[in-house]
Amino acid sequence: MDPGAELCDDVEVGPWCEVEAGAYLGPGSILESRVKVGPGVVLGASTRVGSGSVIHSGTRAGDRNHFSEGTVVGANPLTHDLTGPFGTLEIGSDNTIREYTTIQVGNQPGLATRMGDHNLILARVQIGHDCILGNHIVASNNLILCGHIEIEDHAVFGVGVSVHQFCRIGSYVMVGASSYLSQDVPPFCLVDGKSGKVVGLNRVGLRRKGFQEEEISTLKRAYRLLYHSKATRDEILRRLEEDFSGEWTEQLRQFLAHSGSRGIVQTRRKLSN
Repeated sequence: MDPGAELCDDVEVGPWCEVEAGAYLGPGSILESRVKVGPGVVLGASTRVGSGSVIHSGTRAGDRNHFSEGTVVGANPLTHDLTGPFGTLEIGSDNTIREYTTIQVGNQPGLATRMGDHNLILARVQIGHDCILGNHIVASNNLILCGHIEIEDHAVFGVGVSVHQFCRIGSYVMVGASSYLSQDVPPFCLVDGKSGKVVGLNRVGLRRKGFQEEEISTLKRAYRLLYHSKATRDEILRRLEEDFSGEWTEQLRQFLAHSGSRGIVQTRRKLSN
């Protein structure tokens, strides 16, 4: 234990741990065996870090996060530059990050990788540099997020999904197992794992999150406009603004208006009635 580290009340530190200068461990935190906490790391109250994990410099995390065994948090970006300087990693509260997951810091000084609250990140997930994750996201095993990816709230990923850099994944999206995504996925979509294409609304997920049938019906009409009309992008944006009302279709419109140059994932088949 470096004398320059700050440990609050009721912190438990297991055998063979290393806590470097400037690190802060909030009250009630637990480090299991062989954990390394780098200089300047900030971990909030009631944080638990599993055996064999490494929390690198540049990491700041909120309260009640659980990092399971073998996690590597705040690692350098997977680039040719191994020397830096690099950016930071900001993690919210109440996240569960399971075994052998790696999360990288921002690629340059002043840039950050960010994660919100209440996310469930399962085993062997890679979260690349400069990614931005919202809240209540479920990332199943072996998800690979390359750099500069943005994921909005309540998105769910099946096992073995890979996402190309600079993509955006909208809120309430369900991505099927083994998908490869190289374009943006609009909110509320269901992506088929075999084809990697949109196959309709994520209706089951929406109902589970409390969406009413009227709201789902309105979203279906909006998606028919998006995927099954011959309207141009500008016409779709105009009609979404003029012909629809409510926060969810406005969220869809805003997402489409700010979609990147890669465009959006296309549909595999027509939406069902």
